This record gives sequence, C-alpha cells and structure tokens, in this order.
Amino acid sequence: MPLFMFLSGYVFYWSCRKKCLFQVLISRLRGIGIPMLVWGSIEFILSGNLGVNECSLLYFVKSVVNHSLSIWFLWAVLISSVLVAVIYKSRIRLNAVKYTLMVLAVVLVAILPGQNENLYVYPYFIIGFAFSEYRVFYLEKFKKLEFVFLLLWICLIPFYQKEHYIYMSGIMPFGSKYGFWKHVGIDAYRYAIGLFGVFAVVYVGRILYHWVKDRKIAETVIYGGKHSLDIYVMQRLLLELAVAKVCSKMVCVV
Repeated sequence: MPLFMFLSGYVFYWSCRKKCLFQVLISRLRGIGIPMLVWGSIEFILSGNLGVNECSLLYFVKSVVNHSLSIWFLWAVLISSVLVAVIYKSRIRLNAVKYTLMVLAVVLVAILPGQNENLYVYPYFIIGFAFSEYRVFYLEKFKKLEFVFLLLWICLIPFYQKEHYIYMSGIMPFGSKYGFWKHVGIDAYRYAIGLFGVFAVVYVGRILYHWVKDRKIAETVIYGGKHSLDIYVMQRLLLELAVAKVCSKMVCVV
C-alpha cells in the first residue's frame, strides 16, 4: 500500500499540472468514484445481505456505500487526490505553503470514514506527489543513496512484528493498548519501512529494466498495471467472498 499510494501521488502530479481543478476532480470521480460504487453494488449483492425485510432505497444506498468503502485504498486515493488537487491548484504561489497545507489537511483525513487506513497512506501520496514535481528520482544525490535505502529496508524487515500491521495497532497513539510511546515507535517504524521499501522497489525495478530491455516484458507489466484494480477486485469477490462462503459452509457440514 505505501508503494501504491506513492505511485498514485507520483502520477497524479501530472494530471494536476496539465488540467484545471474542475477537470482533475471530474476525472478522479469518474475514474475512482464510479468504479467504487459499481464494485460496491456487486459486492453487496453477492454478499447475500439484500434482505427481503429491508429492501428500501435508503438501505440499498447505505449498503452500497459501506461496501464501496471496504475497498478502502481507492477511497484513500480519492480523498487524497481531492485534498491535494484543491490545495495545489489554489492561488497560493509558494510551494512551501502549499505542502504545509497538504500536511495540515491530515486533520480532514482523520475525520472522514476509514480514518485509520487513510491516515496511514495519506503521507505516502503527498511524498509521491512531491517526488514527481521535483523529479527527485533523477537527482544524482538521490541516486547515490538508493542502494543505502535498499540496505536499510532489508535491515528493517526482520524486526516486523504483528503489532506493526495497520489492522492490529491502528495509527493513533492516544489510548493505544501498547502505550503512547511504544505506539509512536510502531508508527515511526511502519512509515520508515514503508518509505524505504518504496525506494528499494523503484531502485530494483530500474536495475531490472536496464538488464532486461525487453519491450514485450515491459508491455506486459504495463498492461498488468493498467488492470491491477480489476484483478484485485475480482480476487476480492471470488476469493474473499464467494470461495470463503463455500469453504465456511463445507467446514460447517464437516
């Protein structure tokens, strides 16, 4: 997810640069909002919760929205895109002020549905956006550090524990069952390993690309990237819903 959000922010910069705010927002709603609602409707119907006693339009709309939000990373991309676009396309001239406002917008992220996951991935979106604008990957100083980031990522991996999983500990240290300072350490480690992991994947990917230099392989990877959402949602519907229900019934029978 850190890599996904980083790349989403990285690519999103070019949309913000080329289009006006209205075009950017419409494009985001069309490209993310509509697919979320469509797949949310399909997931709701396949879940078997379309009760006879509760077939009102309001119940259907609420259920579709709830199932749409279950594809939480798309929702995170949508709200991150809207916030960043509104700030970036504002009349503020100083980029330092713009990025400060993007960081402060985390307050809005925290009050929207799915706040736990949103707070986790929103920083990666901003960093990816900034890396794209300032072309950080092309800077010689950064290229010299890429191998160091790879080593740091490898060194951090063995220390990954169950509590570092976002679904286990959450993102807020206040009231955490792990204690405030331990949770701060968990968050710091989680963000560090995520960011170093992003840099490591980009670094290794660049090396592999120069080694292979096969256009067919590159086209295959690009094709898979374009349809990654479809692949993920299909496996979610088939494996996490359909197959899981069949397996649970088989276990009950046994």
